[in-house]
Amino acid sequence: RASNEKPGGVFLWLRAVLPELKAQTASSQIVVTSSVAGLRGLANGGPYCASKFAVNGMVLSLREELKASAPQVKVGLVCPGPIATPWWDEPARGWRDATNPPPPTKMLSPESVATACLSLLHQDASSNIESIVLDPSL
Repeated sequence: RASNEKPGGVFLWLRAVLPELKAQTASSQIVVTSSVAGLRGLANGGPYCASKFAVNGMVLSLREELKASAPQVKVGLVCPGPIATPWWDEPARGWRDATNPPPPTKMLSPESVATACLSLLHQDASSNIESIVLDPSL
């Protein structure tokens, strides 16, 4: 299921919003959140990683397409590691054992992920950030 939900949802959202953004002359920025799992494999996380690799590939391909067809539309990825949210308090979720989460010192704050997303929105007009990878500080 993970391999269909994540990329499928991103695809449907992009399909819905792109025609309007491409028709505008003003610049715009699309921010897609993914995961470091879409950049590197995780033990026992094949389906989840595959879904995130699919999201990343779709977004990176779209970036290349838009450079020629609609350069006013920028697309960027935010790929965080584990985030300290109530998700970890729920029973085991898919491949991840929620009863054994990473220690809090090895998780990102939700605010740090939001700040990364905002940095894409506030980047200088002369830049086009492809991706931001967030790993918890040690």
